[in-house]
Formats: sequence, C-alpha cells, structure tokens
Amino acid sequence: MRLPIFAFLTLFVTGWALAAPKADADATEAKRLGGMTEAPDGDDGWIRLPLRIYIVSGVELEQKRVKMTQWITPEQVENTVLPEINRIWKPAKIEWVLDKVVEQPAVEVPNLKEAITCIQNAKRDEYGKSDPTRMPHIHALCGKENGHPAINNLYFFPYMGQTSQGNAGLTGNSAFVGVWTDKPSGGEDRPKKFDLRERGRFREGSIARTSSHELGHNLGLEHPDKKTQKEFDRLMGGKKPGNELIPEEIRKAREIARVRVGKILAWAASE
Repeated sequence: MRLPIFAFLTLFVTGWALAAPKADADATEAKRLGGMTEAPDGDDGWIRLPLRIYIVSGVELEQKRVKMTQWITPEQVENTVLPEINRIWKPAKIEWVLDKVVEQPAVEVPNLKEAITCIQNAKRDEYGKSDPTRMPHIHALCGKENGHPAINNLYFFPYMGQTSQGNAGLTGNSAFVGVWTDKPSGGEDRPKKFDLRERGRFREGSIARTSSHELGHNLGLEHPDKKTQKEFDRLMGGKKPGNELIPEEIRKAREIARVRVGKILAWAASE
C-alpha cells in the first residue's frame, strides 16, 4: 500500500525530530571526551585518559553467611578512590580523568540464580588461577556490552568470587573490581568491605589499588613471573606485591595508553 505524500512527510519529519537531539547529544559527548584526552608528541609529558566508573547495585551475593550488596558511593569514588588511583599512576605520568560516575542496577538476566551461584562458588585452582566461568555472568550483570566503546570503563560490583578482587582484559577497555573481599585471609575468614585505599605501604590492598592494577592490565601490563622476578612491591603483583611500577611497565603502559588515545580521538571524530 502506498502512503499519501502528507503521511510520508509526517513520518520523515517525526523521525528527523527524534534523531536530531540524539545526534546533537552524541556530538556533544564526543567533543567533551575528546577534550579530556591528551597525549604529548614526545616521550615525556602527561597522558590523560577519560574513565567512566559504574556502581552496580541491585544484586546480592552471599559467602559464609555474609550478605554482600553494593555500598560504595559516588562521593567515595570521586574523593578517595580516584585520587588514590592517580597517585599510584603518577610515576608513569598517566592521569585518569573522570568522565562520570554511573549508578546503575544490575542487568536483569534470565539465569540470575545460576549466575549468582557460579560467582559465589568460584575458586582459584591449585595453580592460583581464578575461575574464568564467573566472568561472563559478571559481564552480563554489569552490562559490559553497553559500556563506552572507546574510553575505559571501570565497574564496581559487590563480589568477584572467592579470593578474587578484580578482573580485566589485557589491552581492553573494561575492568571489574569487587567492593567486598576475602582475599587477604585466603578465603578462610568471612568477606569484609574492601578498604577504599591504604595509607602507607601495601598490606592487604584496597579498592583503589585493585582498580589501579586492573587498569594496568587494560594498558597491557601482565603479572610478574614469581620464579624470576628481582623487583618487589609491584602494582602488578608477583611476590611481595605493592604499588610500584618498574621502568619497563611504565614504558609499555604509556605505549598502550597512546594507542587508547588514538582510538578515543578516532571515535570522537566519527561522531
């Protein structure tokens, strides 16, 4: 059936009216995020990367009769966690610039009970490797597929599984951190709220330190080999972990950060 010309024009104008504000908003966001992103021409100078942080709520996990829900606030993220992340990354001259803090409920998934059970039961194997089967469930509950396609996304989730504190893909743009932990006790004690930061030297870790570690994975850094490492107090773990970045890690992280800057600016130019 052919539409009368006035009906066609009405549909066209309505579609344009709905699309125009979204296009304007996308262009505004692209300009804003592009403006937050910076990398110097030379090897020295500060690299600045936008970071979007998600606080995921509305899901409850339980371990050793401790019911774990989301407790961290945007104010704690902005005033305590992010400044500590940037303090840790300062030697690399990489600054994480807050795009925004998004408070969002967990995504409604059809297999919620199965997902919760998998995460709660996740354990490290005999070699200390964390259980990978929990991550697709955490990704789904956090809505990873709806994260920003170009900038780094950091998700705060209640609990990451037994003796696990975080997870991130190597050179990816998504990282996940639990706000409850039982890692310091090796899973022997009941989970507790993870400290926002630690003052002084590394003792048990913190939300800020784990976030810095996972963002390190996003910037291409791997765990040190405990059998061969000669430097300690390192952010990326190994024996006697801490908050330090060695020169080779700084070089690599800055290299990958420059790649990320290029991706962000390319995305911004395309919007």
